[in-house]
Amino acid sequence: MTSVISNLNNTNQPILALQTFGGKFELVNAYTALSFAITTDTNCLITVYQSYDGVSLDSVSAYATVANVFFSKQINLLYKFCRISVFNPTGVAQTYISFMTRWMSVIPLPLETSNVVVVGGSISLAPSSNTIGSVNVVGDTVVYGLNNDYNFYPTVENNTVAIYADGIQGTNVAGGWLYDNSATGKINWYLYSNLNPNGQTVGSVNSMYAVVNNLSTLGLSQAQNPWIMIYTRPDSGVNATSWYKSKLFFGSNAFTDINGIKLLYTGTDPIGVHPEITGNNRINLLFNLSLSTKPLVDALNENVLFGTLQTTNNTATPSEFKFVFSQFGISWLKVASPLPIEQNAVVVRLQQTSTNSGVRVNPTAISPVRKTGLSNTAQLIATNGFLYGSSMINKSLTTGCWVKLYDKATAPTSADTPFLIQNLENVAQYNLISHNDDYFNMPIVNSLWVRATLTSADNDTTDATIDCEITAFIGSPYSV
Repeated sequence: MTSVISNLNNTNQPILALQTFGGKFELVNAYTALSFAITTDTNCLITVYQSYDGVSLDSVSAYATVANVFFSKQINLLYKFCRISVFNPTGVAQTYISFMTRWMSVIPLPLETSNVVVVGGSISLAPSSNTIGSVNVVGDTVVYGLNNDYNFYPTVENNTVAIYADGIQGTNVAGGWLYDNSATGKINWYLYSNLNPNGQTVGSVNSMYAVVNNLSTLGLSQAQNPWIMIYTRPDSGVNATSWYKSKLFFGSNAFTDINGIKLLYTGTDPIGVHPEITGNNRINLLFNLSLSTKPLVDALNENVLFGTLQTTNNTATPSEFKFVFSQFGISWLKVASPLPIEQNAVVVRLQQTSTNSGVRVNPTAISPVRKTGLSNTAQLIATNGFLYGSSMINKSLTTGCWVKLYDKATAPTSADTPFLIQNLENVAQYNLISHNDDYFNMPIVNSLWVRATLTSADNDTTDATIDCEITAFIGSPYSV
């Protein structure tokens, strides 16, 4: 589930004195939060209407904004339908208003006033003696969240080259993927990856594990278990001599004479994972320095890049490796973090991962940047951050133009290729662009620039003959 931009409750348009922009009721999911951001030239009044049936008004909330002051708000929605209106109560014609609304999932949790309550195994409520900041306090309760464990389940859909990479593809069977080295080759399945440079470290891995159904009948003399290899993130710059910094081998061929479902794990036994797997079917994969690039203690502060399940192709006997793989997971050491509380509920703001970056972004840290008089000459919008979305206005009713966005360190010209081109047609006073997810949280690697020309051609240098402008919503990067 991801947060989405509203299609019916956004606008970028003039609102005259004593006039109202009225959004339309939208059906929203249960446990949804409304987040909106607005910038205006004059004071205005924002009203949020909630309805159970889309007709009657079950809840009304009003917020006043001040001219030329950026205002944002997030509130929990209690009913199935919601819409927003913006009213200009002044006697002054408002030149423009840029208004962006989005829906985000929230999870309301019970707030207990004594003891520690664990909800869903990952959220805990602690007494106020552990208070960290008043924002997290409701009554005498502080709410904490714990980082979630990771799980991968083999399916037909994710049995792709991105997983099996330079090894053998598993055979789709009931219960997972079958691998049998009767066919030549090895497996090298990349089952966990983290492209976030501020991700989890090796030292934060409580255990990395795989669940397999051992089918080999060769016994202790020849049968083998697959092993787990962890690769860590390489250094940047001159020290980046390889695609990984360290590789850490964990393996064991204990109890290969026992068929059936086994849990192979590194580090500490994740006792809450598959407790039905018992005794010698829970096998500790031991760290092997001779098959690793450094001692484990020297890699504890390195970021985990990949977690893989592997075998070797240096085997002479068929079915030394023969198993059905059914699950891979990571149990992280838990670090409690205080969570925000709004309207007696813990609010979990979903973070999107852009297709252009492994860094997540904070959907509340946004501010609008407005550029007017767009032309063939590039204008700088922002030097860094994330592009959340943009609103573009065509103030002419006679002709159109093409607005082009660039991510460059220097001012773009007609020789450069824009990453987004938008046609502002001549059939409307304004045109709102709500980007799809590929662009909605797009990181600006260099700087964000804008040009406007008469045609869509990248190399067009003809200035548009109309007055058009753009308001870009720029956010700050946020890593978790």
